[in-house]
Amino acid sequence: MIKTGLFAAMGAAGAVFVERDGALVAERFRDLPAECAAGRSGVALYDRSLCGVVSMAGRDTKRFCNGMFSNNVRDLLPGQSNRSVMLDDKGRIQGQLGVWCVEPDRLLIALEGVKPEAFIERYDRYIIADDVEMEDLSGELAQLSLQGPGAAALLARVGMPVAEEVAAAQPAQALVVQPMAVHPVARYGDIRVVRRARSRAGGYDLLLPRAELVAAWEALREAGAVPAGEEAQEVLRIEAGLARWPADMGERALLHELRMVADYANFNKGCYIGQEVINRLDVMGQVTKKLWGLEVGIDAIPPAGAEVRLGGEAVGVVSSGAREGRRVRVLAVLRKAAWKPGLEVGIYAGERSAPAVVCELPFPDGAGAGEAA
Repeated sequence: MIKTGLFAAMGAAGAVFVERDGALVAERFRDLPAECAAGRSGVALYDRSLCGVVSMAGRDTKRFCNGMFSNNVRDLLPGQSNRSVMLDDKGRIQGQLGVWCVEPDRLLIALEGVKPEAFIERYDRYIIADDVEMEDLSGELAQLSLQGPGAAALLARVGMPVAEEVAAAQPAQALVVQPMAVHPVARYGDIRVVRRARSRAGGYDLLLPRAELVAAWEALREAGAVPAGEEAQEVLRIEAGLARWPADMGERALLHELRMVADYANFNKGCYIGQEVINRLDVMGQVTKKLWGLEVGIDAIPPAGAEVRLGGEAVGVVSSGAREGRRVRVLAVLRKAAWKPGLEVGIYAGERSAPAVVCELPFPDGAGAGEAA
């Protein structure tokens, strides 16, 4: 069984661990409402140290990655980061990535829901005569995240003020005005910090040496961050309407359907795997399915894959859900017939059913049929 590098530290903080995909993860700490409240009005601290990190280096690295990933990697400068997705040739999402440019010819790829060996195997097949070397650094580097409106102030208190966000310049030849979702990286020794919203209030991701993981965790807690387990993380993610790989992204999921285009795609960067489908969707606007929220009228989380029906007709599928007290919210990919906030629908899983109300994303406070305890 794989254990996080913070297993002992989180256990001392009251973590309740569960097994997930062969690893022990902190499901919650002593007080779920307090963990959720921290992410909304204070600072919540996430352990992401089980997520992998891969180094890609060599003079062809940026050009190569620009032809593989959905966002503009070619124009990233050292000290900049953006988010991207892995795509197949039909434009379907295969994984989420954080791309950190650390040197002119070197990138660090922070993986989300993708194992390092799978990432390396996938892209190794495309490297022919390219000067690109991949290395799994998951044993050396780890990820943490701070979420909540107080995250920037807390980082400043521990001596890591965040970098100011500045809009990136457009290429001179750009035909479409599209802001490049580029974020400056602040560096403090071997610790790197970048803006990353994993909740409605937003926050920051940290990339740091594993040797410093426990010390950083304790310093952030001492400064006022509240550890949040995976249960609270899901509550905050779902209320923000943020899709997660692979939970909300089936084998046929597209960026436009999951409301991910603004942060994860660039239409001025040139050719890449899956580009034809993504560009056609953007130009023609022929999206027939889209991610929406559902406020569920019972206090049980519907299973992933549960069918959403409108007047007896199937109009979508539940992808993920979370419960906070008596309030249950889920994300679901719905067809156009159900794209109406306030619409009453039903969720069906086998012999069980539940009423639900369609909500725009992010969820508005107090929406729908559920009620927080």
